[in-house]
Amino acid sequence: MYYPLYLITIHFHWLYLLLGVVVNFVITRYIVFHESVSSPLKQFVRFVSVAIIGFFANLFMLDIFIRSLNFYPPVARIAAALSLFFASFFVHKFFSFSLSLRHHAAGASSETSNELSKQAGDFIRQERKTFNADKIEYKGLNDLVSYVDKTAERIIVTGLEKILPEAGFITEEQTKNKNSRPL
Repeated sequence: MYYPLYLITIHFHWLYLLLGVVVNFVITRYIVFHESVSSPLKQFVRFVSVAIIGFFANLFMLDIFIRSLNFYPPVARIAAALSLFFASFFVHKFFSFSLSLRHHAAGASSETSNELSKQAGDFIRQERKTFNADKIEYKGLNDLVSYVDKTAERIIVTGLEKILPEAGFITEEQTKNKNSRPL
């Protein structure tokens, strides 16, 4: 049987599109929004519907950027992709995976962060009674640091590492954590 080349190409495009959606769903489901508890089938159906709507929204955005706003087409593609990237993240989070703003990747709660603040505050309050002024360092003109500053910062960074293990932190006293990278 003879199949025209263009039909084979069209079939492969649909296969690639389907494969791309499935791979995107798996990555999004198991890496980005892994804390979702709704059924995977429900998530997949919603994910595909958002992907289809996103496809047409991309076409619409391109038309607006190019025809109405007179963007140069390659720039319009980037602008449409970025705007839909941010929109799709939140649509997937709230609709596809049924998560709210209170759900966080590491399951952090406000009680945990409040406890960290309280720990650091208690340490500072305790050290105020026995503070040793000889242990003050000069970082620069009118820029002083003490062991109290460094220790309080270390308490907070160590606690935040447990809540957000994938995060790096930029700190005033250069407390390092495992994900810290030079700027």
